[in-house]
Amino acid sequence: MEDLRAIISPRDQLPHTGDGDRQKVALPRYLAGPLAPPQMVNARTVDRPAGDDVLVPRAVVDKMLAFLVQEEHISRARALAMIFRLACLRELYCPPLGRVRPGQVAWIGISTTDRQQREHQTAYREQVPLLLTLHTQEELKRLARVKSLSELEAIQQAQMARVLTEAYLQGGLLALVDLQQLFLRSYQTFSRLLRQFMVDHQMVLPTPGTILDAGSAMTHKEIIIGFYLKGYFSHDIARITRHSPEAGGQVHRRL
Repeated sequence: MEDLRAIISPRDQLPHTGDGDRQKVALPRYLAGPLAPPQMVNARTVDRPAGDDVLVPRAVVDKMLAFLVQEEHISRARALAMIFRLACLRELYCPPLGRVRPGQVAWIGISTTDRQQREHQTAYREQVPLLLTLHTQEELKRLARVKSLSELEAIQQAQMARVLTEAYLQGGLLALVDLQQLFLRSYQTFSRLLRQFMVDHQMVLPTPGTILDAGSAMTHKEIIIGFYLKGYFSHDIARITRHSPEAGGQVHRRL
């Protein structure tokens, strides 16, 4: 139980002595920096299964094929394509244990291509399946012997940066409420840790606020405007912020 408690509730292992050396961090208006590189935050890429990689039992294929061809009058080739497409989607949303490494979890995030208004409920937004690395073996060892709140939050900042970046590499975004559910700490805590990371490292982590402008977080618009005010050329801003020159130009023209 002690080993389990270090994973699901590391904060409870520390003495409750108030805020300690915690300081409130104000995010600067203009933050010059690109998205955090995956290698910096130890983010892993995920190989998504293709149709040829998904195994479907022969009996299942034959039964579905018979129904689609005989009852729905769909051609055999199209029916097979539908069957293996459904199997591929099932494996994306419910990955088999062989694809999930120790410390990883299957999750669902908002798609980076979603363009719904921010007041739309998450259930009605475009979503994508994700496979995220919550814990590494080294982090589990460190969590078991953590002695201070600042040490715990340094570990959780690294975890937060990693899962946000891994989600983005898979075409998805995680909101703060996702981090709250994944790591069992408060929304306010992760909001503070997110700001602290971006200030300390002068880099932006991908969230719905920074990528889709859905919320009060620092966005790329502020960064792009900041570079324009400093005299950078459009192609340099596009390279630094990983946006197209056309996108940067649209922000500039809105000024």
